[in-house]
Order: sequence, then structure tokens, then C-alpha cells
Amino acid sequence: MKTKSLTVFLILTSALIFQHCNISEPTAPRWDVSMNIPIAKKDYTLLDLIEKNSDILKSYQSGVDKGLLYYSNSQEIETITLNDKLKVSGFSENVEQNIGSIKIANDSVRTEVGLDWTGVNVPPGTQAKIPPIENASINSEFSSTSQFNSLEIDHGKIGLSIENHFSSLVTLSISNILLQNSATGEDIINHATPIDVGPGQKVSISNIQIAKGTTINNPFKFSCNISTTGSNGQDVLIPQSSFSVSSKLEDIEVVKATAKIPPQNPIIIDNALEIDKFETQPTKILSAKLKSGNLNLTINNNLDVDAEMSFEFPNIKTSSGQIFSTTKLIPRKQTVVIFNNYSLAGHSIVSQNSTPTSQLNYKVSFEVKESNDFRTISSTDGISADVGVENLELDEFNGILKPTEMNSTRTSVSLNTEDLKEKLKFKQINIRNPKLELHLVPTSQIEFSINGRIEARNSLGQKSILNLNSNTLRNKFNVGSNLISATDTVLYLFPDSLSKFFRNFSSFPDSIIVIANGIANPNYKPISVKSTDVISGNSNFEFPLNLALQDGIFKDSVSIDFSDKDLDELDKVNQLSAVLKISNGVPAKIEFTGKLYDEFDNFLMYFPPKYDDQDTILTVSEAMTNSSGDVISNSEQVISVQAKKAAGEIESDIQKLKRAKYMLIRLKLNTSSNGSLPVKFKTDNMIQIHAAGSTNYSVQP
Repeated sequence: MKTKSLTVFLILTSALIFQHCNISEPTAPRWDVSMNIPIAKKDYTLLDLIEKNSDILKSYQSGVDKGLLYYSNSQEIETITLNDKLKVSGFSENVEQNIGSIKIANDSVRTEVGLDWTGVNVPPGTQAKIPPIENASINSEFSSTSQFNSLEIDHGKIGLSIENHFSSLVTLSISNILLQNSATGEDIINHATPIDVGPGQKVSISNIQIAKGTTINNPFKFSCNISTTGSNGQDVLIPQSSFSVSSKLEDIEVVKATAKIPPQNPIIIDNALEIDKFETQPTKILSAKLKSGNLNLTINNNLDVDAEMSFEFPNIKTSSGQIFSTTKLIPRKQTVVIFNNYSLAGHSIVSQNSTPTSQLNYKVSFEVKESNDFRTISSTDGISADVGVENLELDEFNGILKPTEMNSTRTSVSLNTEDLKEKLKFKQINIRNPKLELHLVPTSQIEFSINGRIEARNSLGQKSILNLNSNTLRNKFNVGSNLISATDTVLYLFPDSLSKFFRNFSSFPDSIIVIANGIANPNYKPISVKSTDVISGNSNFEFPLNLALQDGIFKDSVSIDFSDKDLDELDKVNQLSAVLKISNGVPAKIEFTGKLYDEFDNFLMYFPPKYDDQDTILTVSEAMTNSSGDVISNSEQVISVQAKKAAGEIESDIQKLKRAKYMLIRLKLNTSSNGSLPVKFKTDNMIQIHAAGSTNYSVQP
């Protein structure tokens, strides 16, 4: 065993080191016996010095780095989930739509013009002569209309029909025809072209256009100039009225009316809610199954008439696959909440064609109900709709998801380097080609750009942070990239970045914190995912002992347990000399210091002892290496060791050695003069210690 071998080595080496003290024995003769003694041969591998647990330090088994020691650790990374990120931000809008031009049912009015203008004052049904008359003025009010009280015309036409009630001889010449509002005298139409109406005839004037903006009030009147050549001095039968005028309003559309409102053209709101309206890369849906979500719809009927509302959402399908729709009667001048947080769970959003879309089309149709009484309505009256969808979370998604930032995950990667920290100490940790791999596997066909950082802190308060991005990460093609996909699941930190990260430490950190976040679908590609999809994986951390040491300290304690025979032999030693031959196969300069302590942890002495001509520190230069840092030849140092009893000491070194219970060993290693050039530490790197010498001991007769 290592402890036993070192104990024997210390016994024998000490026997060689310590100088004999001459003690006179006057009562008995004695003589000295000299013997050549092979003291010890001890080999230490680098692994013996650094670590006894092979689970922490391993060695490469093949390749150019065969035998190179390395530290490795693997840790699962906290799973990154899509669940709360597979959603669509709420969107809503308020839309108004006016009724526009209002249709009014065709209506007819009639007026009978008497005989006053003829100057004939005889009862109807009698015979009389009609004199010639030139441009008599006629004013006659039409009968009241049945369909309206007042109209403000957008467009329309009036037809006139004039019937001459004289059965013979009397021809009527009518000119300067006006239709006017009775109350205001405002013109409705003006038809200046004269017309002649023969006895018993009816003449019609059709398609007289009513000027836009004309107001027609109920009742309105007819006026004209009338002339006749009379009855040529002959008696004619006097009618009840000289002539009659019928006026028919046709194809009337108004901007305002107090009228009976007939059925109108539907008021249509045909619009779309837009996902991520103000973003340059909105989420576009080909199909999506909703996990949750709410629909809100409020209709405001500003018309003075009832209406039947139909609502259709072609992009939303019910759980049975039907287009989402509903109908409801909306009373006049009423606001009705159709849906208040209506649950869309189990519904689907689908594109109306084969192209992903960010627009969800909806349609509100308003069928105005006919009124049997007069209502006041204008073209600027209409309906408004508050339509909104909110809290959409998706179970399944097929389309183009906008680049979406994921929640950060925090994973602590324990390094388990407690023993290494005690035995490897640095002024600066300078590691060549350390590795940190992130194995991240998405369960869906989606890309992720990984961002975040790694950070660490040691017990000295030293801290280091390394950002994870496309500048510090690379893919399997050794190209700077932070993209993870179903076919490219491993990212590597650039070794130079990781080396720089460790240079901020002079002692190993307890752990490395991996803070991972990123962007889902950073390249804005079509994808297919589910809310249950995750990104899982692990971090593999590995650094080879291809490093530079600056005053790296290896410490260990070795117990010393002398047997009774060993103690008896030490009592016989009277003179010691030794040669230590240290062969250094480690690519680092060694400074060896040993201290002996008793069972109460009291310091006894250095080993080798300190004298004016002998130092307690034994120095051996580093093994020779090639340009790759591999050892090509060992460095050897031969050291002559002497032991003396120091002046003023009451206890000899041999007596101190007999009381020693353990030795505290300290090895200081430096890989170069400035410690900046990494070298390789391999399993076959060894420190060999050979001790041989001669000793005299007293023989009593």
C-alpha cells in the first residue's frame, strides 16, 4: 500500500539522512558496523498525486491525446417548454358601418285642378262655353303621402301624369310645371317644357330626376301656367275638375327620412382581426387547435329600426368542424352583448386557403326589419361591432410562428472538484481546449436560437460570465451558430471563449450555472408543433489537463506508523548519509517540501531537515516537452542529503522522527517560467524517487 511503502521509505531515507551522534560508553567496549542499504524506490503517477477517484478524472484511450488526463461531467439541463409560449396575443377592434342611402317605397299622390281658372261658374255636368285663356297660374296641393313625412333626397325620380277632363274641344297647354313643398315653397322639380293635353287625353312625363339634397315634405304642391284656345264658342260638358295631376315617386333613396322604412340592403361589416398587426413578422396560421381562448362580440344598433344580426367567423371552426356563426335580433337603438368571454376551447383556427394567414376574417350582416310606422333615420346611422379574441393558447399549431422569446432556464452543473481544489491551486487557471457541449433535442420540427450565459463563482469570490450566442457557440461544422433543430442538436462553445472564461479563476468554481433561453423559430419558417413539445438535453463539460500551472499546489498527508522493530533499528543508527535521485516525468518544475507532525499535530521538523548547507525545499526541473506539450524525456535530479543535530537542540532528528505520526507533503508545480504555456498531463507521467546509501550502527558486545 502507498502508506506502508512511504513509511518504509521515510524510515530508510531518514536513516540515511540523519548524522550519527557519538555517545561515549565508558563501561563497555563497542565497534561500528558499516552496511550498504538500498533504501527505497517509489513511483508516483500524476493520477496518484491529483485524484484517487477515477470517476472524476479519466484519460483518453486513443488518438493523439491518448493517456491525457481529463475531467468530465454531464448534467441534465432543465427542460425548456413551449406550453406558455404557444399562444397568440389578444386582438380586438371596433368597427362601424353606416346604412348609407335609405330606400323609400314608391309612393303616389294626386291633385285635382278645378275650373276657377276658366272663369266659368256653372255646375259640373252642365253645358258652357270655355273662353280662350293665356298663362293662367295654377297652384294645387297634392294629397298626403302614405310612406313618409319628409325626405332628403340622395337620388330618385318623379313621374307626372296629367289628364284633361274636358271631353271635347278644349285642349290644355301646360308650361312651367313646378312641384314645391307646401310649407316652404322650396322647389322639388321644375319642368319648363310645355305640353299639350287634348280633350279626354292623359299625358305622362316620366323620369324627372330629383336633384341630390332636395327636401320633400308631406304634403307638397303642384303649380304651372295653363293656356287654352277654349271651346271655339261652342258649349261643352263641364267636368268635375278641369284636369288632374298624379305624381309618382320612384326609386327614391334618401340620406335622411321620417318615413315608413321598407326592407333595406343588408348592412355588412366584412373585416378581419389581424394577428400581431404592428409586427413585421406576425404569426401566421395554417391550422391551429385551441387549448383556450375567449371571444367577445357586442353589437350596437344605432338605427331607429329593428334588425336581424348574423355573425360568421369563417376562420374559426367549432369542435364539430362547422364554421362558427350565430344570429340574433337587435332591437332599434339598443346595444346587445352577443358573446362575453365565450370559450373557444376545443375550437380550431384554419386558413381559408392553403396559405398561412395572420388575418381572421369575420362578417356581420344586418338585415333591417320593415317598419309600419314612421321612423326617423339617416344615412349616417348604422351599426357598430366590438369584436375581440383574447388569451388564445394553442394545443397544436401548423403555420409560421413569429420569432418567440422563450423563458429562461437555470441549471447548476456541479463540478465535484472539491478534491481537485485542494490539490490543484493556481495563480490563474489556463486550460487549453476545454469543452462545453449543449445537447438540446426538440421534440418537434422547429428551430431554436439558443442564447443565455454561463456563469460561475468560486469560494474566493472570483466570478466569470460567458454569454451564449452565435459568436461563442458553433455547430458540428465548426461554424459559428446558436441554432438547434431536430437534425442539428449539439452546440459547442468555442474553446478560446471557454479558456478565457476560466482565466478569471485561480481556484476551481464549485459549479457552473447554465442559464439558457432563446428564440423559437428565429428564421420565421413554417413549422408544426404542439404545446407539449419541449427542448430537453444535457450539458457535457470536459477539460483536459492540458493546462498551465502557476504555483499550482498539490498537498497530501501520509501517516507514519513505525513498528517496534523499526523503532529498535532507529536506536542503533549512529551515522547516516543518503543520495536521493528524483526522476521527474511531469511537464512541470517540482518544488518538494515535507513536514513531520506528532500525534497532537505539533510540528516536529522539515524533511529533509533545515541546515545552513541544506535546504528544506528540493527542486527538480520540468520534464522536456515537444511543441505539442507531450513529455519526450524526464528530468533527473540527484540530491545529497545530510542530517545533523542542530545547535541548541535537545532532541535529535532521529528522536523526532521516532515521534512522527504523519508527514504533510507539499508539491509546488510550475509549467513554465511564467506559467502561461499549457502542457499535457498524462497517465504515464511519473515522479520516480530512488534512495540509496550507507549507514553505521553500534554493536555492543
